[in-house]
Amino acid sequence: FPSHDTSEDLTQLLNSIDSQLRSVAKALIVSREQQVVVVLQTRNVPNGKHIAHTLHSYLQQQERTPPDLIVGIGNAVKSYVEIINSYEQAKEAITIAERLDILGMIEFNELGLFHWLQQLSNQVLEQNIFYVAIAKLAEFDQKHNKQLLPTLEIFLQCGGSIKEASAYYRDWE
Repeated sequence: FPSHDTSEDLTQLLNSIDSQLRSVAKALIVSREQQVVVVLQTRNVPNGKHIAHTLHSYLQQQERTPPDLIVGIGNAVKSYVEIINSYEQAKEAITIAERLDILGMIEFNELGLFHWLQQLSNQVLEQNIFYVAIAKLAEFDQKHNKQLLPTLEIFLQCGGSIKEASAYYRDWE
């Protein structure tokens, strides 16, 4: 979460998050690098995602929450040693959301192509017409609640084969 401008606002945000999470999950809540970091301990990934979505909805309804709230979610991990990786993934998700002017929640494991594009230098990105096209596609997905970006990712993972990509989707039904 991007942090508030004043230490009073930040303390209030930390306390608000703590009070919301206290009854539903074990959590570590701290301020790091001008952001609020929440590490949830849950028994399963869907429950953790549900808690994160519920917390995000709650924060959006609060009067003092900044309108540019972005929640980055790293992958679930099984050991404490892996928490730093999840933290870095959440930070990368936020960075990508900021670059694309996406507000709300963004999960690292849903970044797909954006994760790889993020690894390119700014000079390469500025010259890459695909980055601009994918950013427009992401914006369209967000505005219209579509799934074009994940569909494109599956298509590319299948080597551009429509037949293989459609088989992938049939397997999920």
